Amino acid sequence: MRFAFSSLVLLLALGSKAYADIEIIPKPGDDLRKVSKEYNIDLKTLMHKNNIINANISIENKKIIIPQGERPVTLTKDIYYKIKPGDTISKIAREYNITSHKIIKKNRLGSPSQIKAGDYLLIPVNAERKNSLGNRNLITNDYHELVTYHLISKGDSISKISNIHNVTKETIIELNKIADPGQIKIGTKLLLKKPSSRNKSSFKTYGNLKINWSQWEYADGNYITSAINPNKKNFFIAVNCIYKRLNNTDINGNWKEWVFPTQDFGFSLIKDVCSIVQNNTVN
Repeated sequence: MRFAFSSLVLLLALGSKAYADIEIIPKPGDDLRKVSKEYNIDLKTLMHKNNIINANISIENKKIIIPQGERPVTLTKDIYYKIKPGDTISKIAREYNITSHKIIKKNRLGSPSQIKAGDYLLIPVNAERKNSLGNRNLITNDYHELVTYHLISKGDSISKISNIHNVTKETIIELNKIADPGQIKIGTKLLLKKPSSRNKSSFKTYGNLKINWSQWEYADGNYITSAINPNKKNFFIAVNCIYKRLNNTDINGNWKEWVFPTQDFGFSLIKDVCSIVQNNTVN
């Protein structure tokens, strides 16, 4: 199946809450990445604030809004907690120094007993973790089990890829036998972990789809893997955790438009992927 990566473009831009911001006119030759570095603003935050869906387009002679002060509070600033056997809402609340009521309300639980091991709970951003190191290790392990590859995009470097995935530069260089880290090519797929035979055919079922859970790859902010439809045909599916959207390839291998899920299995897929992805960036 042809993997039409060039079609991976966000077609939807979401509005954001207004703050006391400033406007600039970029210098000739500037792009959004340069502006984000110059003003020490996260690139995704800058794109979201300016309703820009492609960081590579020219912004010459365009007004660019630079967020000032407090950033918009979004889902990505909350913390997902993976429920362990024996956990209860009250136990988790004590661990994060927050009331049980706030956790129940945040997750819209009808009852504190509606939790089970392996699921994720959303912990409000103002909670205080008592053992952040332990949580970080749990999160990182989940993420490393999920994401196997990184597809190099414009602006990527070994350092940037290392930061995105919490994998050391040395590991990336060694796994991929990179002779010159400064000469990585756009479109190259990099391994992020050693292949494991036991994960070779690890599928999860969502609705009537089977999702390959062991071959996820990161590509320009999206998470992509192969899947099998009810007719036993292979295709690719993509998850965007910023806008909570899904995309998939058609019978010719071309990407369709990004859509907001309308069925429960779509919401579940986004939640399962993005909770792990989000927690990899916490701390």
